Amino acid sequence: MLASDNFNFYHDDGELEIRDSSLLVATISNLRIVALGSGEATITFDADIEGEYKLEDSATGEDEWVSETFSIGCTAKVGIDLKSNKVTEIISIDHDQSITLREQPRSRQWMD
Repeated sequence: MLASDNFNFYHDDGELEIRDSSLLVATISNLRIVALGSGEATITFDADIEGEYKLEDSATGEDEWVSETFSIGCTAKVGIDLKSNKVTEIISIDHDQSITLREQPRSRQWMD
């Protein structure tokens, strides 16, 4: 499971609050090495991340889990073993985006 505490989640419907989240799967694309040093590298990539989010409806007080996938661009610094040239660790991952969710709970989908 991926850590969701590094992301800022918001819902585009002001009556829905995100109370909990669980990131399940990340698919990486457009991977690029942008800097290479002795024993480390900086990479950029795009990620499509599938997650589950517990939404609370402020009008009714009811909550429900929904699934949604979001896309985000990231920069990461990784450690590299100098003998094998393999990545040994992820030192840091940064992004500069807030994630706006749009998926509606089943109880509200008739309103769309």
